[in-house]
Amino acid sequence: MSLSLAKPSRSALHTKPTDTYFSDLQLYRAISNENDITAVHVADLLRQHTHKRLLDLGCGDCTLTNKVALSLGDRNLRLTAIDIDAHMCEAARRNIDLDGFFSDVSIIAGGISDHLPNIWQNVDIAMMVHVNYFMQDEQFVDLIDSLPRGVHFVFVVDKEDSIFSQLWARTARPYWEHARFANAHIESRADIEVIKSVIQSSIRNPTRFPDPDDRDRLLSFLSYSNIRAASSADRAWILETVNKNAVHDKILVETNCYSIRKH
Repeated sequence: MSLSLAKPSRSALHTKPTDTYFSDLQLYRAISNENDITAVHVADLLRQHTHKRLLDLGCGDCTLTNKVALSLGDRNLRLTAIDIDAHMCEAARRNIDLDGFFSDVSIIAGGISDHLPNIWQNVDIAMMVHVNYFMQDEQFVDLIDSLPRGVHFVFVVDKEDSIFSQLWARTARPYWEHARFANAHIESRADIEVIKSVIQSSIRNPTRFPDPDDRDRLLSFLSYSNIRAASSADRAWILETVNKNAVHDKILVETNCYSIRKH
């Protein structure tokens, strides 16, 4: 088992909406089953193809990466993982299952576009889950253009009418626009074979949390904004939008999953 951590590139880190964003992410995971369900769904698609080296584009802290590898059940899997956020790459280095499913690990701190097309070398399968929001549309097009024949790529993005999309259309418009563009672009290309599916998970309704601090942190995470700095009108709208999506204290979270191969 070997692990290498490449030095960060010059790409700037993306600004987070709150100073507590990374701990807010952990709080969100505690009320969501999205990672577990997504991992099984992605692994079921990937295992249909040869899988010797997995590429995780925008790996974050590799929590999902580990779950996908566990679902694949291949203890000789090699991993290349990249994320623009050096903080996340350090967390990935701590989290990666060194004694489990990966026989070799390379973690790269840098932008995906900075490493095209070389990032695809020796890759059989690849995944990108909830990452394109932080890419310019032309960067996403370049990524799909660079996809080599023979690589099976699974791409997950918020569904057009998901709770995140509903909120971001007002509170994080650029990220909503990138999601909308990616969905449309994938479905419009004639040079790729695409199989589309929908992943359904759920979260507990954060507006029901008794602790106001936890409630605000979760609502900030969902809306990718700082709800404490929001106007009273915006705060009321966020609360109304979240609550109208709640059924029996649960909120459905739907994502589009595209299984992609180049013709």
